[in-house]
Amino acid sequence: MLLLNSDLLRSDLGCRKTRLRVDPEMRFSREELVGSAFIALGITLFVGFFYAAIVSKLLPPYENQLLAAIQNDCMV
Repeated sequence: MLLLNSDLLRSDLGCRKTRLRVDPEMRFSREELVGSAFIALGITLFVGFFYAAIVSKLLPPYENQLLAAIQNDCMV
């Protein structure tokens, strides 16, 4: 069901507003929401690991102690 902007909020006498109608096809199920959260978490962890393992080694030395520790770590 396609709703136009004028159909979203109608005011009756300027004081009462009707509810917004939600299209059932536009809702996320709980499984889709959890799946999206896991994908977002996985991408975030991958980017963090990629930065710590590769990108930080290519950048100039940091003055920040935490970033310097990430940059200077080594697997022995």
